[in-house]
Amino acid sequence: MEKIYKGILLTTDFTEEDIETSIRKQREIFGGEFGFLDSSHAYPAMVIREFAKTWRPEKDFMLAAKKDNELVGTITLMGEDDRVARLRFLIVDPAYRGIGLGKEIVLTALEWAKEMGYTHVYLTTHSILETARAMYTSMGFRKTGEGPADEVKPGILEETYEIDL
Repeated sequence: MEKIYKGILLTTDFTEEDIETSIRKQREIFGGEFGFLDSSHAYPAMVIREFAKTWRPEKDFMLAAKKDNELVGTITLMGEDDRVARLRFLIVDPAYRGIGLGKEIVLTALEWAKEMGYTHVYLTTHSILETARAMYTSMGFRKTGEGPADEVKPGILEETYEIDL
């Protein structure tokens, strides 16, 4: 699946280099900008690498946003059953923020999830990520839960957001 947004290719074709770049950018953005603990980066790295080995094209995808073949954003969709999927690991390179790319990545992922037959999608985020949280609610996601995420950064909450397609 592919589409173009403001000269940026959104595609479900990804490479091993895209996987490693995604992991590196997760660490840089969430550690550098938001102060997530160094120990918190191992889990996303493990899940993303495992996804790359076990994903099922009929149920899952990694949406890679690329400009001139450089990864500038990504999100993964992981099917949990025939109706429910989970969005994970949204990142947008700081140089590409403010042009609506994050929202377009999520909207495209939801569109493609619906085409795959999903009727419900959820995601988790953290209370410190105010821009992302505002984006999700503006798109119709509703907050359905929260709990402490001290293993990520003391004092923040992990929040669950859901949307029906």
